[in-house]
Amino acid sequence: MAWLVAYLYLACGSALAVAAMVNSVRRDEPLPVWERLAILIVGPLLLPLAAILAVIDILQDWRA
Repeated sequence: MAWLVAYLYLACGSALAVAAMVNSVRRDEPLPVWERLAILIVGPLLLPLAAILAVIDILQDWRA
Protein backbone atom coordinates (compact mmCIF):
# COMPACT_ATOMS: atom_id res chain seq x y z
CA MET A 1 0.00 0.00 0.00
CA ALA A 2 2.81 2.42 0.81
CA TRP A 3 4.27 2.02 -2.67
CA LEU A 4 0.95 3.07 -4.21
CA VAL A 5 0.83 6.23 -2.11
CA ALA A 6 4.45 6.98 -2.95
CA TYR A 7 3.95 6.62 -6.68
CA LEU A 8 0.77 8.71 -6.57
CA TYR A 9 2.66 11.49 -4.81
CA LEU A 10 5.42 11.28 -7.39
CA ALA A 11 3.06 11.29 -10.37
CA CYS A 12 0.70 14.01 -9.17
CA GLY A 13 3.39 16.21 -7.71
CA SER A 14 5.66 16.02 -10.71
CA ALA A 15 2.80 16.66 -13.13
CA LEU A 16 1.64 19.66 -11.13
CA ALA A 17 5.11 21.20 -10.97
CA VAL A 18 5.80 20.67 -14.67
CA ALA A 19 2.39 22.05 -15.66
CA ALA A 20 2.92 25.16 -13.55
CA MET A 21 6.36 25.82 -15.05
CA VAL A 22 5.18 25.28 -18.64
CA ASN A 23 2.17 27.50 -18.07
CA SER A 24 4.41 30.25 -16.69
CA VAL A 25 6.71 30.14 -19.71
CA ARG A 26 3.77 30.33 -22.12
CA ARG A 27 2.27 33.37 -20.41
CA ASP A 28 5.62 35.14 -19.99
CA GLU A 29 4.59 36.47 -16.60
CA PRO A 30 5.31 35.52 -12.99
CA LEU A 31 3.69 32.45 -11.49
CA PRO A 32 0.50 32.94 -9.47
CA VAL A 33 0.75 32.29 -5.75
CA TRP A 34 -0.94 28.85 -5.88
CA GLU A 35 1.49 27.64 -8.56
CA ARG A 36 4.50 28.89 -6.59
CA LEU A 37 3.19 27.13 -3.49
CA ALA A 38 2.61 23.95 -5.49
CA ILE A 39 6.21 23.93 -6.71
CA LEU A 40 7.54 24.69 -3.22
CA ILE A 41 5.48 21.86 -1.71
CA VAL A 42 6.22 19.34 -4.46
CA GLY A 43 9.97 19.78 -4.49
CA PRO A 44 11.09 19.69 -0.88
CA LEU A 45 8.20 17.78 0.70
CA LEU A 46 6.30 15.37 -1.52
CA LEU A 47 9.09 13.90 -3.62
CA PRO A 48 11.35 12.93 -0.67
CA LEU A 49 8.30 11.60 1.18
CA ALA A 50 7.44 9.43 -1.80
CA ALA A 51 11.01 8.14 -1.97
CA ILE A 52 11.03 7.34 1.76
CA LEU A 53 7.72 5.49 1.52
CA ALA A 54 8.95 3.49 -1.45
CA VAL A 55 12.15 2.49 0.39
CA ILE A 56 10.17 1.46 3.48
CA ASP A 57 7.87 -0.68 1.34
CA ILE A 58 10.81 -2.32 -0.44
CA LEU A 59 12.53 -3.08 2.88
CA GLN A 60 9.35 -4.59 4.32
CA ASP A 61 8.97 -6.85 1.28
CA TRP A 62 12.65 -7.81 1.44
CA ARG A 63 12.46 -8.79 5.13
CA ALA A 64 9.36 -10.94 4.66
